[in-house]
Amino acid sequence: MGKEILVNIANRETRIAVLEDKLLVELRVEREDLVVGNIYKGRVENVLPGMDAAFLDIGLERNAFLYVADILPEYVDSEPDTNDSAESVSELAEDPGAQEAEHDDIEIVLSGIHAGAELIDVVDDTEDISMIAEDSSESKDFDDTADAEPESDRVVKQAAHPAAKGDRRPQRRPQRGRGTRKQVPIQELVTHRQELMVQVVKGPRGTKGSRVSTRMSLPGRYLVLMPDANNLGISRKIDESKERDRLKRIVEKFRQPGYGIIVRTEAEGRQTADLLQDYQMLVETWELTLAKARTTPAPGLIYQDMSLIYTIIRDAFGSDVDKLILDSPEDFAKAHEIVDRISPHLSERIHLYDGEKPMFEAYKIEDDIERLLRRKVWLKSGGYLVIDQTEALTSIDVNTGKFTGSTGLSETILQTNMESTNEIARQLRLRDIGGMIVLDFIDMDNARDKKSVTDALIRALKNDRSRTKISSISPLGLIEMTRKRTRETVDVTLTDTCPYCHGLGRIPSAETVSMNIERDIRKMAKTVTSEAIFVLAHPDVAGYFVGPQGEDIERLERQVQRSIYVRSDINWHIEKYEIEPGVAARIEQAHPLPKRGQIVETAVTKSMLSTPPWATAYCLDGYQMDITNGAKNQGQNARVRITNVGRSLAIGEVVSGSGSPKAPSAPQGGKQDRSSGSKRPQPTAA
Repeated sequence: MGKEILVNIANRETRIAVLEDKLLVELRVEREDLVVGNIYKGRVENVLPGMDAAFLDIGLERNAFLYVADILPEYVDSEPDTNDSAESVSELAEDPGAQEAEHDDIEIVLSGIHAGAELIDVVDDTEDISMIAEDSSESKDFDDTADAEPESDRVVKQAAHPAAKGDRRPQRRPQRGRGTRKQVPIQELVTHRQELMVQVVKGPRGTKGSRVSTRMSLPGRYLVLMPDANNLGISRKIDESKERDRLKRIVEKFRQPGYGIIVRTEAEGRQTADLLQDYQMLVETWELTLAKARTTPAPGLIYQDMSLIYTIIRDAFGSDVDKLILDSPEDFAKAHEIVDRISPHLSERIHLYDGEKPMFEAYKIEDDIERLLRRKVWLKSGGYLVIDQTEALTSIDVNTGKFTGSTGLSETILQTNMESTNEIARQLRLRDIGGMIVLDFIDMDNARDKKSVTDALIRALKNDRSRTKISSISPLGLIEMTRKRTRETVDVTLTDTCPYCHGLGRIPSAETVSMNIERDIRKMAKTVTSEAIFVLAHPDVAGYFVGPQGEDIERLERQVQRSIYVRSDINWHIEKYEIEPGVAARIEQAHPLPKRGQIVETAVTKSMLSTPPWATAYCLDGYQMDITNGAKNQGQNARVRITNVGRSLAIGEVVSGSGSPKAPSAPQGGKQDRSSGSKRPQPTAA
């Protein structure tokens, strides 16, 4: 599988695209300084026992969230773990926070999660360029709940004061191992105004602040240093037992007690000098961080992760990447300098893009970015996915669409579901969707088919850097899954919530707005004595309000005993309208009516209430005109003779021989005609 990383660098934005076999599978857009991985000295502002959490001021725009489990080790045993048991517990993914799981270790429970099935843990230990310092516990949102983890008073004191006087680093905490959970209230661990050293493990999202942890991890090229642990873990992606033993022996020679280490996949085949240099650099970084923590007042930044280019090379540019392509000569030079220092054998894989077209355009990534913002995603067979994101969860619906199959319905359903698994996995990575996800596959009756789809989904998710857990298919054809949320999804980064629908995705129809206008006029008629009412609205709304042949507005005028004048403005939003009471003479003076027999040139269009041979046009200041023989002139300019005039609607006919091929754009209706037949009576007072 060919893998390429493309880095597009602009003044105010950096975009990183990961391609596998020329197909875009991951996209990251950075427009501001990263905070994930940074270490801050924070001050506790609020302690919330009801949430088992505290909020810290770390100097960012919003307070950071510290959950009780992020203060404590996951488990505490009555007896300490050996190195071997510690290794089995702490073998983490190359994202130094995520625990690994192998496909062979997965037990699939076909009865479904609703029948008590276990969640399947699907993890790959590929490095995550975004969450290098992420915590090893499962991610949770601020409003989630979980059991607290145990901790001794000694460890709490160390967590609260990580840089004690005269000590270059804190004494280590009890080892992370398997043991009995014991609930510890948050108020016994931290207090108001207490100062803590914390690391950001999840960036701010929406209205929520960053999530932080007191457990630190510093990633290097070959190792990850965990200053508050004592474990030695080897990446499971290094599967040869001899190589794992060799690396373990090397690291044990120089590892100091009280420092936990994870050996990353890139360490495979490396010699002692390489690993020792990486280790010494990480230890020195940690000691400098502690020294700065002693002199920095809270809140304040005490450690900032490397530049984005360095982070990409350190965490994503490994032996599995064929090319790293940058379009900035300056950053290309920086990348070469970094790689020559830490991985010189990969320097030939760094390339500078110097094509005439912009790089993302040349690789057709811009088209992919435009498509990833759509709800509907087409499959090659003709089926499609519908992706809807809500506050609580993301739903992905699988549909056969245009795919009809060839052998039978059950086979068609199975083929569509199987094809959709790869696209679902790709879209989760591409859009960076996290949290709770519900997959609505097409219903299958055969248990073997359900297992095939579940297995296919597990295989497809193996390349995902983020930790995922899935259930087996429920009797309703649903799979519930979670994916570790690390930051805002791509669509949130690239788009804003619609100011009209406020994220709903729908707005009132033109007919609904016209009914609102009618109700408002009825209310106004009871409180205002004016003889006339003037209405200004969008053309589609005005068309519905006037009604076929003006019959609706004529009936309303009789009921409220007012003359009503309607005009339209194509530039108005569909929901916007104005109603003003007034005097009929003054309204007609401000908005003069055309004369009977007058010939006007106008653009002919089709209204939502017109059927051939009728058509609609707008003249003067948005005055509506229905044309008896205008259907053949739709989309053209035509000369129209007015045959009848009302307050809000006129009738006209196209003058023989008129019509020019290109007309200015005119209002278009989106509803079906409510009238029948091609003949209309002439308007009366309307």
